[in-house]
This record gives sequence, C-alpha cells and structure tokens, in this order.
Amino acid sequence: MNRRVHCICLLLLSTLWGYAGDSTLVRYTLPYIGFFETTYSNPAAALWRPVRDRMTVEATWQQRNAPNYHLIREGKRAHSFELSAEGIQRDARSAFWGSASYRNHKRIGTHWTDVTDLHRIGPYQVTDSIGGNVSGEEYLLSGGFSLTAGQYIWSMEAGYRAGNDYRKRDPRPKTTISEPYLRIGAALPAGDYRLGVTLSASLYQQRLHVTTVEPNRSDTYFAMKGFGMYDRLQSGYGSNFNWLYEGNNYGLSLFALPETGNGWIGSAAFLSEQTESYSKANMYPFLFRTRTFNFQAGHSRRNDYETKAIKVEGYLQQGNGKERIYEHVPVDDDPDDVLHEYRLLSESRRYKRDTGKLKASFLREWYHTKNDLWVEAGAGVLSFSERYVSPDYKIAHTHLDISARTGMEFVGDKSSLITELKVGYRPLLNSKKTVPDTDELFNASMAPDLDIILSGPFSGECLVRYEYLRDKVKWFVSGNVSFRGIKDRNSVAVQLTAGIKL
Repeated sequence: MNRRVHCICLLLLSTLWGYAGDSTLVRYTLPYIGFFETTYSNPAAALWRPVRDRMTVEATWQQRNAPNYHLIREGKRAHSFELSAEGIQRDARSAFWGSASYRNHKRIGTHWTDVTDLHRIGPYQVTDSIGGNVSGEEYLLSGGFSLTAGQYIWSMEAGYRAGNDYRKRDPRPKTTISEPYLRIGAALPAGDYRLGVTLSASLYQQRLHVTTVEPNRSDTYFAMKGFGMYDRLQSGYGSNFNWLYEGNNYGLSLFALPETGNGWIGSAAFLSEQTESYSKANMYPFLFRTRTFNFQAGHSRRNDYETKAIKVEGYLQQGNGKERIYEHVPVDDDPDDVLHEYRLLSESRRYKRDTGKLKASFLREWYHTKNDLWVEAGAGVLSFSERYVSPDYKIAHTHLDISARTGMEFVGDKSSLITELKVGYRPLLNSKKTVPDTDELFNASMAPDLDIILSGPFSGECLVRYEYLRDKVKWFVSGNVSFRGIKDRNSVAVQLTAGIKL
C-alpha cells in the first residue's frame, strides 16, 4: 500500500482506545444527540455530552447531481468518499475522546474560482475564466480530554486540518490548506448546574499555485473584489500565478447545563476571524475580517417514557473587507534608482457582508420497549446582506426557514431499524438588489447565482439505517436520499454509509 493508505489506517487506529467502558452511556435517539450540539460541543461539557456509541468507524460515499440548481463555484455534480473514526471513553470524573478522517472528493463543472474556503476570504478570491473539474483530499485529526479536580473541570482539545484541491486542465490551480486549532475550557458547579467557559484559537493558511503545461500559453487571472470588480494591478496575463492567504481566529464561549440532563441549557459565543492575502509581488492588497456572535438557549425534560425539549438559537455575523493600493517606487537610499519597493498609497473599507439567523425548535420523543418515536419542528428567519460602497452595489434577502422531521427506531434483540423523514421550506420574504447589470464580468461570475440565492426552495431527506449486534460489535449500514430546489430545477444527493460501532 502507498503512504496515503498507511496514513489513513494509522489515523483510524488512533481512536480504537475508546473501546473501554463508559459508565455515563445512556440510550439516546439520533435527533436528541444533535439538538443541543452547540452547547455540548464545548470540551468541558464532554462528561454530559449525549453519545450513542463509544466508538464508530465508518465509510461514506456521496453523490450530488445538480445540473440546473447549483452555485457556479460549487459545480454541476460532485462525489466524495470518506473514511472516518471517532471514539470517547469516560467515567464519572474524566473523559477522553478523539477522531480522525480522510475525504477524497471531486466537483464537476466549477467556474470562477481557483481557491477554496470562500467563507474565510470573502470576495477576495483569485480566479481565471476557464474553470473545469476540481479534485481534492482532506485530512482531519483531533483529540481532547476533560478531567475533574475537586469541584472544577479542566479540559483541552486540539486538532489539525490539512487539504489540497487541484485541477488537471490548463491553467492548473492547486491549493494547499493548513489549519491547526486549540480549545481550552473549564467548568464549575452552580447548584444543579455547571457553568463553563471555552477559549479557542486557530491559525489558517492557504497557498495557491497555478501552472500551465501547454507551451506558449497565457491566461487571464483576476483578483476579485466582489460584484464583478477586480484589482487591475494584481490581475493580468501569465502562465504561472502564486497567491497566499494567511489568517487566524480567536473566540470565547460561555455555557450552562444541568448535571442531571433535565433543566435549562444554553451557550453564547463570540468569534473574531481575519484572513489577509499576499500577492506574488509580496504585497498585501486585501484583508477580510468577520465577527460572529451565536447563541443557543433551551430546556430539556427526560424520563423513562418521553423527552420534551425546546430551544431558540441563532447567530449574527458581520464581515468587512479592506482594500489597499500600492505604488512601485525607488528605494530612498539607492542613488542609482535600481532598487524598488511597494509603498502603501491608500486603503479603504468598501466591502461589507452581514448574515444572521434566528430559529425556534421543539423536540418530542416517546420511548417504548421495542421502538422509539420522535417528532421535531422549527421555524425561523435567515438574512443576508452583501454591499460594495462606491460604487454602491447591494444584494440583500430574507428567507423564512421552516423545517420538520419525524422518525422511528424499531429495536430487536440483536438488531434495530431506523427510519426518518425530513422536510423543509425556505420562502423568500423580501429581497433588494442593485447590481452592475451591464458589466460582463459580473454577468459571468455572479449573476447566475442570483436565481438560486433569491429563490424559495423546498427540501426533503429520507434516511434508513439497519444495525446488527454480533459478538459485542454493532455492524450498520445506512442510506439516505435528499433533494433541494424549485419546480423542475433541483439538486439531488445520495449517500451510503457502512461501518461498525462499539
């Protein structure tokens, strides 16, 4: 086997220590595990985190087909294969957990981007006008612990993400991503509750290197600024192109949860993030910064027969971009004017992007000897606003977000069958746009997405999972089909998963 396969096997084996017993293991349904995930994801909340199994190793294949309902940078079709493992070992006073995954993916028919992680860099992407099929790989590795010392709980979690995307067509962009992160937390008792805090930080880097194989070929590259505009100094013709994105983020999260699992649950978090770009001439033309506040608050009541849970959650993110203009001038102390340097002439904050969400949900579960039944429903609003100042361009829209899910788990002596159905609808409440309709670059790179963004799509998903217990190992296979779209324009995805649980 090659080194990649050996690396995957080692990453998966790193989580097998989670086979040890778990005295806090409780029977949870699939929807309850994710209902308060935002709060329980804090490292210091690991002792109370709802988990269904001590360890899971699984392989997943996914296929998406969206010829008439896709964003131009996501492609018409995509498929991926993922191999992952996660495990947790805990008792009444400590918890240890870890996870590892490898993902191979391919997007068909992408256009107007040569980079990835667009949410990190805002509109400041480098692109060519050719497009094509993008392949890539991604590795994730994380682990953490939570220990009780007296009345306090101390915890830490660290992880690393690495990936690369590439295209086998001239011009041939290749991105390499590196992102380590660290989270440190603590919790203390307050009556029947635990109050906790989490500090987080990460570093981010994305390198872009574009090469051309065909001799004497020269392509046009654009350093985009949003709404079809681009930096003319950083754009131009060439057979090779290099760009670097570097950034960091830091955050603070506060949470409260009941020690018994019954009571009020909530969290609030703030995250500040910035990503700066570097051109091949060692200039710093763009910086994109976001500040995000998110919260979750709810109540849960569980007994041997049923669960009743409600929550309100949401987020508000404000993003802005800074653009810089340089001049190429001789160095002051060079009498022959041979050495030159770039000096900052001006900088401005012209790009702004604000997003928000507010949603209320409830979950009801009924437990019986041989089956469990659940119903979940929610309603809220989603808002988005993107603006470029001078010239004054703007896109803004608000959607109503309605969702519902219901399912049942049939439990046998050695097997179980899970079925679930999800539906959703996001009607457009209002929208505003002032865009450069006659601009050729805008019409090619952004205008096709407006029909998707300003639509009111329906969505649905059907899941079937079968689990079988043999020799203390639970084997499972699952499949789900999902769709999203309007009338005869839609996106359909199929996912198949198989693995083992302990």
